[in-house]
Amino acid sequence: MPLLRPFIFIVIILPFPVTIPMTVAATESKTSITVTFADNPPAQVEVATGPVRIDDGWSIQSAPGTRQINVAGSTATTSFDLDQAVIYRLNHNGQSTSLFLSPGDNLTVHVDQKIRFSGDGAGSNQLLSEVGNLLFQAEQSLATDTSALYVKLPNAFLEALNDRKTDTLEAYSQLTIEQPVTEAARVWAEAQINYRFGLFLLLYPVVHESITHQRPALPGDFFAALDIIDINNAGALNAPDFVRYLDKYVDVMGAREDNFNALFGPQERLHTRYENIRKLSVDTGIKNYLFAQMFNDFQTSYGVKDWQPVFERYSTDYGNTPLARSIASDQFEAEKQRRKPDSIEIYRRVDGIQLEAHIFFPKQHSQPGKAAYLFFHGGGWAIGSPEWGYRESERMAALGMLAITFEYRLIDVHGSDIPNAVDDVRAAIVWVREQAEGWGVDPEKVVAAGFSAGAHLAGTTAMLEGFDTSIASSDGRPNALIMQSSSYDLSKNDWFRTVSRGRPESVSLQHNVSAGLPPTLLIHGSRDHLAPLQEFTAFTDLIKATNPDTEVHLLSGVGHFFREGDASSQASALKEKFLHKLGYVIQSGQ
Repeated sequence: MPLLRPFIFIVIILPFPVTIPMTVAATESKTSITVTFADNPPAQVEVATGPVRIDDGWSIQSAPGTRQINVAGSTATTSFDLDQAVIYRLNHNGQSTSLFLSPGDNLTVHVDQKIRFSGDGAGSNQLLSEVGNLLFQAEQSLATDTSALYVKLPNAFLEALNDRKTDTLEAYSQLTIEQPVTEAARVWAEAQINYRFGLFLLLYPVVHESITHQRPALPGDFFAALDIIDINNAGALNAPDFVRYLDKYVDVMGAREDNFNALFGPQERLHTRYENIRKLSVDTGIKNYLFAQMFNDFQTSYGVKDWQPVFERYSTDYGNTPLARSIASDQFEAEKQRRKPDSIEIYRRVDGIQLEAHIFFPKQHSQPGKAAYLFFHGGGWAIGSPEWGYRESERMAALGMLAITFEYRLIDVHGSDIPNAVDDVRAAIVWVREQAEGWGVDPEKVVAAGFSAGAHLAGTTAMLEGFDTSIASSDGRPNALIMQSSSYDLSKNDWFRTVSRGRPESVSLQHNVSAGLPPTLLIHGSRDHLAPLQEFTAFTDLIKATNPDTEVHLLSGVGHFFREGDASSQASALKEKFLHKLGYVIQSGQ
C-alpha cells in the first residue's frame, strides 16, 4: 500500500555528527575495479555513479552515470580518473553492492556466496560490507519484535532503541579494530548507520498508530537526534540509504507544523509533497534532486491532469529552470496521449471534483444494442489514471463494444478513501445507463471490469450497496464482472482500516459475497504478492458456493502484474472468450 511503506526495522541514535568528506579535492589519479565471479558470471555488470532514483515502492533503479562493462570469461575490469573519495554501486545478477573508492585504488571484488575484496581499499570496503551485514541482522532481529517495540510510548520507545544501539555500536567498534580502513571510510560507515536508523525513527509515528490505532503524543525533542545527520550532502545521493532517509525526512519534517496530522489517514499527497520540498532548508543541489524525483514519481503514478497544477506552482516559484523545460516537454507528450480517446466527458461532480470518463468508440458505433465495457484502473486506491486503461479500452472497442476507462477519487490525489471510490464507480455505471440510448448501448449489457484495486472496485458494484444513498443501487449494478488481480479481503492489515473509515469489512468483497451475482470472470496469478493465493482461493470458495457459474482461472507461476511470458495475452483471451459467451462481442480481436 502506498501510504504505509515497509517499516520492520530498527533505529539507533548515534552520538556523533556526520559530514561525509565526499567533496574534498585530491590529486586526480587512475582508479580501477576488477570484478571476478566464482560461477554464473553475467554478460555485463553495471558501475553506477549518478544519484539513485527511488520510485513509490522504494525500489532502487539505474541512474544517470551508469557504465556497462562486459564480462570476459568470469572477469570484468574498468578504470576511471578520480580526484576525491566517492561511493559507486556495482550492479550484478540483480544485486547491488556499494563500493567506497579513493583516488588511486586498485580494488578487486570477488563475487561468490559472499562478497570479498582484495587490493587497495579492500579493508575499507570490507568494513562497509560488514556494517551492511550488521544492519541487516539488527533489522531481522527486530522483525520478530516490531509490535512489542513500536507499541511503546515515545520515551519508552527511544529507551528500548538505546539498548539495541549499544549492541550494534559494540559490534561496529570491533570491526574497526579488525579492518585497516581510511578515516573517510570510517566516517562513511558511521553515516550509513545514521541514515538507516534515522529512517526508522522517522517511521515511528505511523507504525505506532497502525499498531495501537492511536496517534502518539510526541515530545518536542523526539526527533532531536536527527539533527546530527547532514542532509545537505549531495555526494551521498548515489547511496540508497541516504536517499531513503531523505525521502521520508521530507514527509515527516514537513508535517511538524500541523502536529504531524498529515502522516495519518487518507491525505492529499501531490501539493503536500511539493510544499514540503519547497520549504525545506537544504542546498540547491538537494532541492533540485528532490523536485526532479518528485515529478518523475508524479508522471509515473498519476495522470497529467493531476500533476499539471503542481508543475504550474513550480514554474511560478522557480521560473524557467532546466527541470521546468524538461517537465514541459513531458507534459506535452502526456497531453498528446490524452487525445487517444474519441471523447473525454465529465461523468460525476462531487466535492468540487470533476471526474472524467475517457471513451473509445467501436468502428460500428452507429450500430444499436452494443455492450459497454467499463474499465477501472489499479493503483492501490491511491495512484493511477484513466490513461492506464487505454490499451484495454482500445482492445475492447476493437471487439465492437463501447469502452470507457474511468477516473475515480484517489487517496493521494484527493485525500479521499475507499468508500469514496466505491461510490464513484457505482455512479459511473448509473451515468453510462443514462447515456446508453444516445450511444446505441444496450443498458442490460454493461460490463464492470478492472485490474488490481480497480478490479476490487468493479466487484463492489455488484456486491456492495455503496455509501452515497443518492446513487440508485439497481442502476449502479453491472450485468457482468471481469476481475483481474483483485484484492478480496480488505481486513487483512491495518492500512485498510485507515482508508475505510475504520470499517474495512464494509468495503471487503470477502465479507460481502451473496447469491445472485451477475456472470463473473476471475483471473489471478498463483504468485501474486499483493493479493496472495490463499486470499484468492478463500474468496473463490465463497463465491462458487453461492454463484456456481462463476468462472475462475488461476495462472500458474504468474505474479500480480501478469508480466511473465504470455500471461497478459492469456488473460486477454480469457476475457474475450467470456464476453463471446455472453454475446457481448461483435467481432473477434486480432
